[in-house]
Amino acid sequence: MSDTRPSSTALGAAMMRAAHLLLDQAPWLLEDPLALPLSGLSGEGALRGAVARLQAEFAQRSDEDFAAVILRDLRATILLRNRYAEDELERAMAQGLRQYVMLGAGLDSFALRRPDLAARLDIFELDLPATQDWKRQRLQQLGLALPRSLHFVPADLERRTPLQALAGSAFRPGERAFFSWLGVTSYLSEAAVYGTLRGLAALAPGSAVVFSYGLQESLVGETGRRIGAVLKAGVAARHESAAHDGFDPAALSERLRGLGYSSLESLDVAAAQARYFSQRRDGLQSPPMTQMMRGVV
Repeated sequence: MSDTRPSSTALGAAMMRAAHLLLDQAPWLLEDPLALPLSGLSGEGALRGAVARLQAEFAQRSDEDFAAVILRDLRATILLRNRYAEDELERAMAQGLRQYVMLGAGLDSFALRRPDLAARLDIFELDLPATQDWKRQRLQQLGLALPRSLHFVPADLERRTPLQALAGSAFRPGERAFFSWLGVTSYLSEAAVYGTLRGLAALAPGSAVVFSYGLQESLVGETGRRIGAVLKAGVAARHESAAHDGFDPAALSERLRGLGYSSLESLDVAAAQARYFSQRRDGLQSPPMTQMMRGVV
């Protein structure tokens, strides 16, 4: 992490959202035309070059054919977690919810990409100041005005809880809120993950949280283990190593019930495949190592 740039994971996620429109076929799981400019890449040629370099990096730790599989899986992981979170947010909004909090928002473009929803929400993006500064600068360079409904809340979630970070903002703790927490839990200790979820359980009744999590290695097949080994080596090389070995969905669900969550949904690989990938003809499929969880307070 640089003091002036977002993390490599935030930049990589934006690049993968952009690559979906370049490498995969319609219908898109997530159509994000702002992902490419937000990533800092100068255009389609730069994106193709960055993707090729990433695939070459994977190939050094596996082989050329499997590197393409890893790249496809990484893309599917990022698309799945955003699409599922936004689908669940839209469902909650149909029941009157009007606050959306993104924990570790990174370079997500929801507030500009979905004006149909943003106009009916107060949106709070929590992330490190360096990431938020980069994002503001890129949006300014692109000539894009920030929606009035968007609130940037600088936060280091290793040091402060989400509710502590939100305390000085326009967030209304007495009203229902929807929290998304995507691509973050792998970088936190298990204790920190449960500590955050315990804090969110104190939200107003009817509030919800959607988060992505990695499966324990013993619960994935051989392909998933091979993908995981390559990705972990790459993350470790960037000094952003995963903090724990993943979760067991059954044990995770039990802990969440104990914390006071109800209406749990653990979207497993098969369910994600059926819901989002079954009709695709481009090879994109449900990632074998990542699952989604939704819990309602």
